Amino acid sequence: MKPSMSTQENEGPFLGRKMKVNLFHPLIPESAIGPVNEILRSKWIGQGSNIAEFEKRFSEKFKTYNPVAVITGTAAIHLSLVLAGIGPGDEVITTPLTCPATNHPILYQFARPVFADIQYETGNMDPEDVERKITPKTKAIMCVDYGGRPCDLDEIKEIALRHNLQVIEDSAQALGAEYKGTPIGRIADYTCFSFQALKIITTIEGGMLCVKDPEKYKEAIRRRWYGVDREAPKNPLFGNFDYDATEIGYKYNMNNVAATVGLEQLKSFDSLFSRKQEIAKRYNEELGGVSGITLFKQEKHKKNTYYLFPMHIRNRDKVAGKLMQKGIEVSVGHTRNDKLSVFGGKFLNLPNLTRFSESVICTPIHNKLTDEEVSYVIKSLKEAVK
Repeated sequence: MKPSMSTQENEGPFLGRKMKVNLFHPLIPESAIGPVNEILRSKWIGQGSNIAEFEKRFSEKFKTYNPVAVITGTAAIHLSLVLAGIGPGDEVITTPLTCPATNHPILYQFARPVFADIQYETGNMDPEDVERKITPKTKAIMCVDYGGRPCDLDEIKEIALRHNLQVIEDSAQALGAEYKGTPIGRIADYTCFSFQALKIITTIEGGMLCVKDPEKYKEAIRRRWYGVDREAPKNPLFGNFDYDATEIGYKYNMNNVAATVGLEQLKSFDSLFSRKQEIAKRYNEELGGVSGITLFKQEKHKKNTYYLFPMHIRNRDKVAGKLMQKGIEVSVGHTRNDKLSVFGGKFLNLPNLTRFSESVICTPIHNKLTDEEVSYVIKSLKEAVK
């Protein structure tokens, strides 16, 4: 039995009722409340043992390398840039089709984001344009698994190998995704996940950095807490107050409350993931071939998490207005980063991105959606594009 209809909100007739179909909806399992209360009543609300347990269970569940739990997905990205040695004057080739959280950390390192064009039919970085953007200052490629669909990782890794670059994968939307049968988190030099409120599993805020190189992993553990090796031998008289900080570090560690929520979320992951696949399957089957709607390319060698369900729509703005009138929340997804003032504020010559941005729309796909609501979205879309 799929989730029952929640209290309906304003705007839009739905089988004689008023409703609103939200684009996203956070989900916290009831089972998390008891364990979180225990942690809140204990003395271990900050750095506690559940963090290491969450990392262990996460690695077992998703077959990832060397996970490091951090306070946000943005912290994971920044830490990966630090570990990769990105510094002032360096260039990082990245995508403009993403949350600004991907590209702000490049600026933290006084480096320069260089925007590559995307693929119109997937939203992911175009490897051919990535290669065209490489200069002697390029030190890394940062790719984003747009909407939960893995990038063309073989092509990106081959380019990186030829030019001696490191690959950082922003997989904030791709937890549980696979590329040619390999779980995301085992492929790039650094893979960054997010547990922000709207992700498939959330710790309210949180992230995970997976590090391929074991020595870099040890460095990541130190740098997430002020550059301190917490496992180093200490004077028994002073214990944890006897330590050295050997490198620049940050306050990026996850807290024990968030890790406790994460442990409970892992238990629900399979059912949450399966439900999103089910909704996406209906969208693909029932909207494929509809005049005015162009669905994204299906790629059998990539397991898509469907964090987003984007599509291209003829007369997009007009259709979006009709859907909103029917109480269906839609979005263009991400604002192109090249036009943001902090990244230069100019529309760059990225023809696929320009074309993409004029027609893309994201429809609701989350674990609070009922079958009834999914049917309503499909029916409304078909009517709106006529």
